[in-house]
Amino acid sequence: MYTILGNDQRQYGPTSEANVRQWVAEGRANAQTQARFGDGAWKTLATFPEFSELFSGAGSVPPLISPLPPLVSGPPQERITNSCTVGGFVCACLGLIPCCCAPLAIAGLGLCIAGYYQILHEPNRFSTSRGLAIAGITVAIVGLLLNAGMGCSGSRIHID
Repeated sequence: MYTILGNDQRQYGPTSEANVRQWVAEGRANAQTQARFGDGAWKTLATFPEFSELFSGAGSVPPLISPLPPLVSGPPQERITNSCTVGGFVCACLGLIPCCCAPLAIAGLGLCIAGYYQILHEPNRFSTSRGLAIAGITVAIVGLLLNAGMGCSGSRIHID
């Protein structure tokens, strides 16, 4: 198994001869790329007999420009809950209170829409709170409809 030293000075591998050949074919590795077999010494790929035919007639090739992508991803990026969505959901729920909280329903609707937009455009940053955003939008709309249906002009008690 081979280990490749990327231009970013990170080691990629161990990997098979077939993978190294594929990386050379894709231009991700070249004759000057540093590699080693097992625990052997680091040397250029062109000096390995099994790869020499890949570089015959290539002459002097500049070193690898871009690093190889990691074969094993690093630690997962911590994903956070979208605060616009949480705040919007709370406001939307408070907007269900009849006759006094229509402004909170409007605020909840706006915050949930903003949170949903953020979640769609940065999915690796935010946890899967898209459902909470959709629920907040729905609850806010229901709250607005309830408040509009009740007229929200204060108490409906009439004294004759």
